[in-house]
Amino acid sequence: MEDSQNQPIYWDKHRIPVNITIIFSLVVVVFGIVQVTQGMAGNISPEILIIMGLLVGAYSWLTTPKIYAIYPDALIVAYGRPRRKVIYFNDISEVDMRQRHAPDRLRVIQSNGKRVAIVAKDPETFHEQLESALVSFRGGQTISSNGHVSEPQSNDDSNNTQVNEQVNETSVESEPYNDPNDFHDKG
Repeated sequence: MEDSQNQPIYWDKHRIPVNITIIFSLVVVVFGIVQVTQGMAGNISPEILIIMGLLVGAYSWLTTPKIYAIYPDALIVAYGRPRRKVIYFNDISEVDMRQRHAPDRLRVIQSNGKRVAIVAKDPETFHEQLESALVSFRGGQTISSNGHVSEPQSNDDSNNTQVNEQVNETSVESEPYNDPNDFHDKG
């Protein structure tokens, strides 16, 4: 039996499914290898092309998010293996959803002032799920944009129970998700 802490409440893929920078860097590496094997000389040495292509590919692999996962106590941004960024809910001061259509319209603002852009396929649903997970984690308390903690509006226990039941009802995408610690595409 698996612990419920190991299962994400909700997860979504990055908005752009293909990392074009890695593809271009691999093309540069192949071009450099072809130059070495054919004995061709160009303006740039083939060894430099191979090294630069590998460095750009590695940088892009380690800095481009693949999966965003919401857990009961943290938000995890999974990049290329082995890199993951864990943002604990204790460290989140605000979740900013911008109204205009921008690539980074959903931002998580940490207590230390750092901002993390969440570029999920469905930013509205991700924002709703993250907000409900934060409210559930904080026991119904919300944090305003100026950082002040506020208690729930109603003291009625039946109202609070109903809100908690709604927070606990979360959706997970319909794709099979076997390993909770593996956020990377299987295909």
